Amino acid sequence: MKRLKEYFSNKTGEQIFALCLLVSVVAVMLFCAIVRLCGGLWFTADLESIHEPNPILQEVIMAILLIFELLFVYKILCRTKWIICFAISVAQTLLCLCIGLISNGNGIYTNIFNIVCYFIIPLLFVRHWFSLIDSAILYLLEILYSLLFLTGRIGGIDINAAYNFIYNVLGSIDYKLFIVALYLLIKYFGGFKLWKKQKRLIFQTDLKTQKTTP
Repeated sequence: MKRLKEYFSNKTGEQIFALCLLVSVVAVMLFCAIVRLCGGLWFTADLESIHEPNPILQEVIMAILLIFELLFVYKILCRTKWIICFAISVAQTLLCLCIGLISNGNGIYTNIFNIVCYFIIPLLFVRHWFSLIDSAILYLLEILYSLLFLTGRIGGIDINAAYNFIYNVLGSIDYKLFIVALYLLIKYFGGFKLWKKQKRLIFQTDLKTQKTTP
């Protein structure tokens, strides 16, 4: 308890609020992830009895969720203002919808487009080689999280539920919160140090301390 008091005594009100927010988001994320993994609570509902919204509204909801996710992704990778990250997220989402319409819903082209954006857009803002490494690490973390809970998405529920709109929206809650929690971790700690002799942090927020030469 004494060490805890000493730790918080060196923190500003903003830092304490950020830490409390981080703990809250992680707690909700873990709760939703466990529910999804175990197929409990809302995942035990009869999905066939739930009326799905019309296809247009489904696209709008999925677009909003994608914008929300990309907003934090580009806030992590681009280290720029919220409004710029929001504009990029909206533009990318709209282009994804257009690509989906042109390709008749073929997700391969949309995925390729998103991957290209993941690496090219942050590079335009950071303008340094380590931007590519950060993009690759973040993309890998997202894939690993998705693979980790792939079984949990289906669990003991009918496999057809994986293609249910309501199920997919509910199943994406902890994933979206994972991105938010990652952003808050980076914001609070300024980045991650993977080894002792590392000259810079992964996702380092203070780019002014970086060397301009590779």
